[in-house]
Amino acid sequence: PPQPQGEQGLDGQGRGSLADVREFTQHLPEELGLGQGKAHVLMIAMEAQVFVWVGDEQHPVMRNMHFAIKTLEGKNLSSTTVLGDKFHGMGETISQRLCSKLHVPVVCSWNLPQCTPEKMNAFANLITRSILRIRNNEEEPSDLAAEHQG
Repeated sequence: PPQPQGEQGLDGQGRGSLADVREFTQHLPEELGLGQGKAHVLMIAMEAQVFVWVGDEQHPVMRNMHFAIKTLEGKNLSSTTVLGDKFHGMGETISQRLCSKLHVPVVCSWNLPQCTPEKMNAFANLITRSILRIRNNEEEPSDLAAEHQG
């Protein structure tokens, strides 16, 4: 996986920062026909782990947290609820998707109000794609790029 980007590391050797912190707002595209919606996303990508917080920027809370890791054989995923409702599965879904794509353990805290399953799944897909683009040093999400310009 790509090395974290940033300023000189703590070791003084200029290897990069210990974590790459990114924030962006993910909007639901109108063409999905699911109504309006947005989610604020904070991603902290470390060399061997990723933390993702999804929620409302105006009311930041941490109600649910899920952890996913590949098994020793690397073929299966194991996941658990670290905090909150074990039946609130969207954080678990995102942590599993990202873990399988990035090949590192992922912690995801999903804190959006309940909405329709279609809307939650659309958010999960969009956020997962955006994080994969960022992590793979591809084009940043348009909202993230707009925030950097402003």
